[in-house]
Amino acid sequence: MSYIVTKQTKSTGVAILLTLLFGGIGLFYASIVGGIIMTLLFPVIVFLLFFTGHFIASIGLACSYYIICIIWSIVSVSSYNRNIQNESSLLVAYRHTPLQIADDNYYDQYRKSLKKDHSTIWVIATLLICGLLFYLAYHFKYLFSITLF
Repeated sequence: MSYIVTKQTKSTGVAILLTLLFGGIGLFYASIVGGIIMTLLFPVIVFLLFFTGHFIASIGLACSYYIICIIWSIVSVSSYNRNIQNESSLLVAYRHTPLQIADDNYYDQYRKSLKKDHSTIWVIATLLICGLLFYLAYHFKYLFSITLF
C-alpha cells in the first residue's frame, strides 16, 4: 500500500493580512521564530531603549516594527512554499530512480541539499537594523534632543 503525503502551501496574502492585523502574533502563521522574536524580544528592546533615554532609537524601532514583520512574513512564506516544491520534486525524482541507484540515504542527502532556511538571515538582519537605528540615535541625539518633561 502506498500513501501520498501532501502539504498545504501558505498564502502570502494571508500572512500579510495577519501581520497587519496582529503584528508579531500574526507573524506566527509564517514563521514561529519570527513570531517569538517580534512578539517577545523586539518590544523589550524598544522599551529598554526608551527608558534608558534613547528616545529616537525607540521611536525609530517602533515605526519600523510593522515593516520588519511584513518583510519577514513574506520571506518566510516564500521560503516555506519553495521547500514544499523542492520536496515534491525530490519525491518524484526518487520514485523514478532505478532501484540499483536509489539507496536509503539518497532521499535524505538530496533533501538536505535542497532545504535552505532563511529565518536565521532575517534574525540577523533584524538585529542589524536595530543596531543601526540605535547607533544613529545615539550619535544624533544632540541634533534631535527630545525632552518629555
